[in-house]
Amino acid sequence: MSECHLAIVAAEFPPSNTAGSVRPFQLASHIASESVGWKVTVFSLEGSKMRWPQNSNLSLSEIAFRHVTIKPARQLRNNRIWNWLLNRRGDNIFSIWGTRLFQAIQTENETTPFTHIIVTAPPFSSFSIIPKLRKKMPDVHLIADFRDAWAHWCLYPYPTKLHFWHTLRKEATVLKNVDSVLATTSETLSILASNPHLRRHTEPKWLEVPNGYDAKVERESVYVPTEVVKIGYVGTYYYDPGQSLGNPKSFFQYSPHIEHWLYRSPLFFFETLGHVIAQSPEIKVQFDHVGKVPDWLSQMAEAHLPRKNYQFHGFLPRQEVSNWMETMDFLLGTSAKIEGRRDYSLGSKYLEIMGHQKPIIAFTPEGELKDFVLKNDAGVVIDPDLPVRRRAELLYELLTQNRTFYKFSQRDFSRSSIIQSLIESISNP
Repeated sequence: MSECHLAIVAAEFPPSNTAGSVRPFQLASHIASESVGWKVTVFSLEGSKMRWPQNSNLSLSEIAFRHVTIKPARQLRNNRIWNWLLNRRGDNIFSIWGTRLFQAIQTENETTPFTHIIVTAPPFSSFSIIPKLRKKMPDVHLIADFRDAWAHWCLYPYPTKLHFWHTLRKEATVLKNVDSVLATTSETLSILASNPHLRRHTEPKWLEVPNGYDAKVERESVYVPTEVVKIGYVGTYYYDPGQSLGNPKSFFQYSPHIEHWLYRSPLFFFETLGHVIAQSPEIKVQFDHVGKVPDWLSQMAEAHLPRKNYQFHGFLPRQEVSNWMETMDFLLGTSAKIEGRRDYSLGSKYLEIMGHQKPIIAFTPEGELKDFVLKNDAGVVIDPDLPVRRRAELLYELLTQNRTFYKFSQRDFSRSSIIQSLIESISNP
């Protein structure tokens, strides 16, 4: 096979320490270091100019790929009127680096032509470059990497239903101009494939590419009740009691679905654990949280748990998080409840948890997290809509009995295996 040259366009990339920087870094590093005959060049926005947190935990000291950083042409300005008119939904990042990005890709392409280009989002404005690339480089294998479902990504409602339909059209334009579509879950792919503007059009190749983990996983993990059972959670809950995220707040606003983000919070778990502690004081349980500690989280814990039964650590370096995770007996998982639809998201943290062979206590409605846990024997699922007494019975049973997890797995989620499968898929027409 002749050498392939892959470009990865990622606005967020280390040393920027953002959630969106991790996946493109892992793609670039694993493809460059493990795929014979592949050269990788990454194009990213200079994060320090965006006031994004720097000093990523991901090491750039010994990278096997070329990294081109693009300085923004100007400062980012968010004009609320123009954002509304142009349906940017707060994302006009491409406007400050898009021209320079396209020029940099063209310059590199003249020296060493690209065979494949991956554009990852959010920010979804990054996809604006795809029609330009298709026109300028018709023979390149173009790939759109959707870390979230664009039009259905409801952090907040659309100003009107017309704005939603406009976003669907923009999404369809991307899908029509690429050869392959990547997404972290099958549910995300299903949502994208249902775009009504794709009818009677040749569809791209749909590829589920989970985030994966780096560790070598043993076949099984045995839980034996300990003197103090430790349950942990790492990261953010994407919940704010002051907002009803994604749900319309006025007559004109529109959301394609109603999302109940309270289910992302640990409320139902705290209620359940508090009930277990009250009914069975002989059980010693410690809940640890690693990550940002908003006021509402402290108040929620205080309302349902004795102070001695929980501890908040704040942010920890990546290696310390890994070491901390090894001390946990279980890790907590939560996800949103969406009316009339399954939750499509599966946080990368759950793949990391699998890499540590730690069982997950998933307080989740229908969705990808529930499927992931059940199909991979990765823990237990407790329906948050059950009466609290029934939830407490299930949790008590889990904490007090020997149990083996990870006896089977739906697939190999190691990053090496995932990248190998991806390379095979995009190498073949």
